[in-house]
Amino acid sequence: DHEVAVFDGVFSKEYGVFLASCTTYGRLLRSDKPLSELSPSEKFIEALLRNFGDDTDVVEYWTRDFWIPVGVHRDYDGDPRDGKVPRNVYIAYLELGDDSIRAPTVVFQPASSSSSSLPQRSPAESGAAAAAGPNGAEAPGVEAKRLGEVFIVPAVAGRVLRLPGSWLHAVPNPALQYLMGTEEAPAPETESRPRRTVLVLNTWPDQTVKLDSGEETELPAANLAKQAEVRVAVEGECEVQLSATLYGSIECARLLTRAPKEAVKRAFLSSKGPTRLSVLYEPQMDEL
Repeated sequence: DHEVAVFDGVFSKEYGVFLASCTTYGRLLRSDKPLSELSPSEKFIEALLRNFGDDTDVVEYWTRDFWIPVGVHRDYDGDPRDGKVPRNVYIAYLELGDDSIRAPTVVFQPASSSSSSLPQRSPAESGAAAAAGPNGAEAPGVEAKRLGEVFIVPAVAGRVLRLPGSWLHAVPNPALQYLMGTEEAPAPETESRPRRTVLVLNTWPDQTVKLDSGEETELPAANLAKQAEVRVAVEGECEVQLSATLYGSIECARLLTRAPKEAVKRAFLSSKGPTRLSVLYEPQMDEL
């Protein structure tokens, strides 16, 4: 799988507002329509996918208009037990009612795709239930926690996020929801629903389509030249605790951070740039 990619300046603020005004929900079979018959939203989707070189034929798309909590999940086609996930997920941030709200998307790199693991830490160090052995050695039978990454991608108008379809992702609200249990975490807001309009695409790998149709003039310009580097803005480690429910959906998530708390808060609350955190996953993450 490729990694997370974040692109800025993909479309203008005015164009994003226009797309946000379109009623958008559907399933596009790209080989089924000439470009001249596509809706404005579908023309944008086609332009976006061509710029990314994504040749999947079937695209499912929808908009979400407000900043509401979205639990840790992956998208499925039909029954989650079948395990069919998209090739890619794209999130285009169309319009923000308040430019000061970051309302980030959080993306979890699968633990199984990490190249290394770290031993379980003692209770004094990490709060884990397992006890350390003599002289700080790892206790017998304690599984190693997987070393992975969490990406925090703030909502910025004109930005597009792409992630592999098999990766877990979420939208915490309040922004510090995953720090619940610490003094920094506010109580959940039940009445505040700031406008945060995003267009979400799932591309399905069953069939492909040729991208050289010769009808490029029908498409809106989509400039993907300005890629925002996904940089390590926070040094240190976090631990991620995820409570799994049936079929691999997630009941809750919590970050236990050893990184500087103020830096982690900035990543969720104020930073416009994407942030990458090194994390230690609970062993059960390998099963999700």
